[in-house]
Amino acid sequence: MLSFSPKIVTKELLLELPDRSRRVLVDRFGLSQKGEQRTLDAIGQEYGITRSFVAPPIVVALAKHPMVDQYDLSSLRQIFSGAAPLSAELALEAGARLGCEVVQGYGMTELSPVSHLTPPGMFKPGSVGVTAPNTLSKIVDPATNTEVGVGESGELCVQGDLTVAKGAGIDGSVQARTTTIAGAVRGPVSGVDRVEICRGGAVAGDVTAPCVVLGEGSELDGRIEIPAPPKP
Repeated sequence: MLSFSPKIVTKELLLELPDRSRRVLVDRFGLSQKGEQRTLDAIGQEYGITRSFVAPPIVVALAKHPMVDQYDLSSLRQIFSGAAPLSAELALEAGARLGCEVVQGYGMTELSPVSHLTPPGMFKPGSVGVTAPNTLSKIVDPATNTEVGVGESGELCVQGDLTVAKGAGIDGSVQARTTTIAGAVRGPVSGVDRVEICRGGAVAGDVTAPCVVLGEGSELDGRIEIPAPPKP
């Protein structure tokens, strides 16, 4: 397992830790400066990396740089690209050269960090994959907030566990199964199971959930509402 960014590391840990396999973290990637080709050594000869999490510029290098041909990268089974969109053409080109799937997902900081991903064996060029576990998604018409049909364009809505990271901010309402807030939310917050405002987190709006936790040093400018339990 080879990773290059904090968000990708988070995704990797969530998906892969249960199998107790080796993780290799690289602080930078490059093929032109002396010594940076060690990344390719790590993938092939040194660790036999099977799955690598990267950003699109690294996929470009793996697809096009002549130095790549000097290394045995046959251990790779999948490259997962994130942080920016990856074209179908580039994914196919890199995959053909490396002999493995080159896939992508979809996410953002506020989604902690992904809502869609591509499991092994489910590669489809240009697709961000399927909805992540414990997550619901739908595409709606933003003017009417009604779901659109298959093949129609609209706005993506996602519901699942949510973390508003330290330094991040959301203007508007937040609704999730479990919400952890270390950043700032300017709007109402509701959780199906639980809402926690951590140290340094701030909410300007009402909070509604069966369980609401206010950490030391957190801020809430609004009311706490605990819904009545459902009747048996």
